[in-house]
Amino acid sequence: MLYFIYMRQLFLISSVIICTACLPSTHVIEEGTETGTGVKIEAPKHDSEAPEITETGSLLSTERLLETGVLEIGSSKAPHTLLIFTEHNCNYCRTFHKEQLPILISEFINSGELRIQISPFVLNKYANSKDLAQAAICASKQGKGLIMHNELFSESNRDLKSINSYAKEIELDEAEFEICMNNTGSGSTVSKMQDWAKSLGVKYVPTFFLDGEKFEGLQYYSDLRGRIEKVLED
Repeated sequence: MLYFIYMRQLFLISSVIICTACLPSTHVIEEGTETGTGVKIEAPKHDSEAPEITETGSLLSTERLLETGVLEIGSSKAPHTLLIFTEHNCNYCRTFHKEQLPILISEFINSGELRIQISPFVLNKYANSKDLAQAAICASKQGKGLIMHNELFSESNRDLKSINSYAKEIELDEAEFEICMNNTGSGSTVSKMQDWAKSLGVKYVPTFFLDGEKFEGLQYYSDLRGRIEKVLED
C-alpha cells in the first residue's frame, strides 16, 4: 500500500515539473534589443525642459560660423546637411558629440558627402545654458567652435570663470572672447537662434534634421548611418 502511495506522489510531482516546462517564459525586453518583428525597444534619449531626465576628442575639419550663429562643419558644397540642436548639460548630446560626431566626420564629412550644422538650444532649467551657447558662438568667431564645444561637453564646471579658462586653454584671443561674451549682440544672436529652433518645433535635445527630415533623441549609430546612407543613395 505504501508503495502505491509513493508512486502516486512521484507521478504528480513529475507532471507538475513537465507542465511548468511547457509554460511560456516571461522576460523583460531590455532597451536596445530587437523584438521578433524587428522593432527595436528603445527608451527616449533626449533632454527637455522637464526636470526629470530619465570620449573621443574633436577631429580637425573645415568649420565656419554662419550669419545665423550656427557652426557648420565640412564642405559648404556638400550636397546633404545634418542639422543638430544641442545643449552642453545634456548627456545624450555629449554622447553624440564625443562618440558619434568624430565617426561622422571620418565617414561622411571628410569625403565631402555631408556637412553638419550645430546649433545650441537653450534649456531654461540650466542656469548656465545661455552662457554656454554664447561661448560656443564666440569661440566659433575665432575659428575654434568645434574645439570649444568639445571643452564644454568634457567639463562638469561650466560657470563663466570656467568658460574663460577653456578659452585660454584652447588659445583663443582672450580679450576678443571676453568682449564677445559681454556683447549684447551675441546674446541677441542666441535669442534669435532660440526663436528659429522653436519655429521648427524643437522641444528636445538632441533634435536632428537630415535634409529637413526631423527626428528626435540620440540614435544608435548604425541607425543614424543608415539614415544618412539612404539619403546619399536617393
